[in-house]
Amino acid sequence: MPTTLYLSHLLPEVHPGVYQQIKAACEGFGQPIDLVLGTRDIWVRDFMPIPLPDGRLLEYRYDPDYLQGATAGTRGKKSNPDLICDAMGLQTVKTDLIIDGGNVIRQGNTLIMADKVVGENRFHYGKKALKAKLMEDFQVKEVVFIPQDKKDRYGHADSMVRFIDDQTVLINYYYDDYGPVVNPLKGAGLHVKALELPGIKYTQGNYWPYLNFLQTDRLLLFTAIDPQLDAAVQQRLEQLYPAYRSKMAAIKMPEVTKKGGALNCISWSPK
Repeated sequence: MPTTLYLSHLLPEVHPGVYQQIKAACEGFGQPIDLVLGTRDIWVRDFMPIPLPDGRLLEYRYDPDYLQGATAGTRGKKSNPDLICDAMGLQTVKTDLIIDGGNVIRQGNTLIMADKVVGENRFHYGKKALKAKLMEDFQVKEVVFIPQDKKDRYGHADSMVRFIDDQTVLINYYYDDYGPVVNPLKGAGLHVKALELPGIKYTQGNYWPYLNFLQTDRLLLFTAIDPQLDAAVQQRLEQLYPAYRSKMAAIKMPEVTKKGGALNCISWSPK
C-alpha cells in the first residue's frame, strides 16, 4: 500500500485552489491523501515527526525563534505536535533537540541541516555534541551543516538542497559555485548538482520554490512560477529523477509562496 500524503486541514479552507490542484494530481497518480486536523497554520512539515530508517517517528521540540514573539501571528500559530500525533494515533520517540522539520534533509546515512539548528540548541549542546546527538537520533553516520540563507528568516534547508540519491544532492540555482554551501556538501563526499534555470544566474529572485518540491514514491510535484521556465525545470527534474518522468506535475500556488513556503513545506508523509 502506498504511504498517505498529509496536508493541513486549513489548506482547503485558506487556499482551496491549491488544495484542489494537489488533490487532483494525487488522484491521477494513485497517491492517497488526507488532512491533519488541529493545525494552527498550513505548514505541516515544520512540526510533524521525522520518519527514521527503522520505521519509527522522531518527535522533536518545535519551538522555532520565529514563533516566539508575543504579537499576533507568532505563538498563536504554533501547532502542538503532541496533541496532533496522539489524535492521529502516531507512536513517536522524542528528542530534546529544537528542530524545524523543514530544516531536515536526510537520505541514507547523511543528514543535512542549515546551521540555524546550532544556534537554537546552543544552550544545551555545543556544535560537536549536537552533531553526535543528531547522528544518534536520526540514525545517520554523517551530519552536514550548511549556512542559513540570510534571506530566509526560517532557516530551512528544504529550499536549499535535496537528495537525488544517497550520494548526490541537488542545490538551488543561486548556490551554484557558492563555496559556503557547496564545500561542506562535497566535504562529506557528496556529488553536487545545481538546478540550472535558462538565462537566470545567481541572484535569488522569485525562483527559490522550484527546489521546494513535494516528493513521494508515487509522484513529484513542483511549483509553477514562470511559464518561460517551468517546462525547462520539469525537463531538468525528469533528467535528475528519471523514475518520475510520468509522475510529475506543476502546481500554481503564488498565494502560498508569498508567505515564504512551498510544496514541501505544506506536506508530510510518515515514510
